Amino acid sequence: MEWNDLFLTMAFVLAQKSKDESTKCGAIIVDKHNRIVSGGFNGAVRGTNDALVPQTRPEKYLFNLHAEENAIIFAKQDLEGAKCVVTNKCCHKCLSRLIQTGVKKIIYPKINKAKMIDKIQEEAIEFTLSQHPEVVVEELDLDGVEKILKLTSNSIQELKELDVAKSVVEIAEQDKINKR
Repeated sequence: MEWNDLFLTMAFVLAQKSKDESTKCGAIIVDKHNRIVSGGFNGAVRGTNDALVPQTRPEKYLFNLHAEENAIIFAKQDLEGAKCVVTNKCCHKCLSRLIQTGVKKIIYPKINKAKMIDKIQEEAIEFTLSQHPEVVVEELDLDGVEKILKLTSNSIQELKELDVAKSVVEIAEQDKINKR
């Protein structure tokens, strides 16, 4: 199991906390030793009644923070040299914020919602990255994530089976006691 696969899996799980009906994005920031520093998902400012936040584009953009923004805000340490693993390609603003905080590597899945990045954003991203050759952007295939999810699913199934087996044993023992 590779670290980046694990972190991307965690970002996908974290993304499920988002109340955004059409875009669920998660981000995990880790230090150079692969220790988790922070995580975030896209959503409205804390304390906001999510039911009142528009779910349509472009209105929702005025109310929601991106996953990367939340991960940066929640980080309680310096991010110099850190890595951000995110479930979608970063927009230019988030890329700029990550670079500004010292993040040196950004990873997202190869299969992503590229339609969310328009031509102007893409050009701005390319320009910013050309000005910061120290920042590495890497696309990750989803094979490792699928393996982790399968292993996790198998582990959960084993736990359920153990729980059922335990219940059967407990019932059998209770029957023995009752027959005495």
